[in-house]
Amino acid sequence: MKIHGEKIAITSAAGHSREAFRKLAKLGARVFSTPLVKIKKREFKIPKSDAYAFTSVEGVNAVLGKLGKRGFLKRFNASRVFAIGPLTGASLRKIGIRPRVPEKYHSSSLAKLVLKSGANNIVAFRSSRAGSEMKGLLRGKVRYREIAAYEINPIKRRIDAAIIFVTSATAAKALPKTAAFMVSIGPHTSEALKTRGMSFIEARRHTLDGMITALKRAKTVTA
Repeated sequence: MKIHGEKIAITSAAGHSREAFRKLAKLGARVFSTPLVKIKKREFKIPKSDAYAFTSVEGVNAVLGKLGKRGFLKRFNASRVFAIGPLTGASLRKIGIRPRVPEKYHSSSLAKLVLKSGANNIVAFRSSRAGSEMKGLLRGKVRYREIAAYEINPIKRRIDAAIIFVTSATAAKALPKTAAFMVSIGPHTSEALKTRGMSFIEARRHTLDGMITALKRAKTVTA
């Protein structure tokens, strides 16, 4: 699909898409950020566990804000730590933690990796709107606890773009009706778009890089 000269909006929270901006600009796109979600940190306690899972950069930031870098390393360095995808993994490596990352970047693959690791007790840091897929796959097999470390709330606003990168189900629900060509980051986002009757293509790799690849290869959309 033609990218050069097109206006592309990215709906993720500000600061999460700098590399995607650079790559799209190199392809000749006029790219800009239009966040459709607002992140709010919550108060929470961190229980002891032999393993921890982070399902987003926001989860890492929420825990880092609570513990500080030194406290973060002290708490997690001796534990098994899992990250849902490369961006979350990179945010942990910046702190000094080496997480395990599944080959496919979604909750079911993360749950399978946890089970394969032999962990018996795991705590996951998630949003207050997190789905139940991971919990369902781990229930009865390990002691699984979820910490709602932050909230994601939709922001409704007009978007003037030919192409929109929809990076979460919450963003999909906040989208105004539009004729823009939409790229979904993954299954949960796609389901939210389907519910609203919107057409889209879905990235095979559930990252911003995967969305760029999907857009470059696109010919038609999924109704």
